[in-house]
Amino acid sequence: MTTTGGGSAAGAATGSADTATLSGPVSPVAELASKVLGLPLGLATFLVIGATSSSTVPAGLGWGLLGVFFAAVLPFGLTRRLRRDRARTGPAARRARVTYIAVALATAALGVLVLAVLPAPRQLVAATVTVVVGAAVAGTVNLVWRVSSHTSAAAALVMMLVVLYGPVLLLAYLLIAVLAWSRIALHRHTVPEALAGVALGSLVALVVMTALT
Repeated sequence: MTTTGGGSAAGAATGSADTATLSGPVSPVAELASKVLGLPLGLATFLVIGATSSSTVPAGLGWGLLGVFFAAVLPFGLTRRLRRDRARTGPAARRARVTYIAVALATAALGVLVLAVLPAPRQLVAATVTVVVGAAVAGTVNLVWRVSSHTSAAAALVMMLVVLYGPVLLLAYLLIAVLAWSRIALHRHTVPEALAGVALGSLVALVVMTALT
């Protein structure tokens, strides 16, 4: 289902609690890629799902905005201070990541309830449920081993689109490759952590979206 300066939905959102483990010069290109492929990617994904699953495009865009509000915007805003003041390494850093994921999980779960009651298009509800499950899995894994929430959330978003619209959208994993590179280049994650995030997000989204749609 959450970046420093802009995370993806849910989990796009959850990525905002990632912290640096290495040191060295920071690439401005990597910084830009990390931001663009964060929250904007989540917004675009939810808008596409909303617009294509509703009776009218304007209504669908409204549903998409509501979904991404709960999945990404709200947790991003609620944890602004946490992201600003977080420690970079050690137990404090892990607590910050898990806290952010817990907030993302709670707001996305609230979003599922709101969207289901209104009711929103089924595909959009399924996407928000995927964010909830992804946040729960990411939070559990991060208790044991640190994985990239950025790449996990972004990969989940792409896999949602693959399940809904077909395998041609597997090409969007090229964007995930760029994001993974950016997180490594920014010294936020090691290669195994970034790749593990991709695998985790993809698997969760494939299982949940297939089951619900």
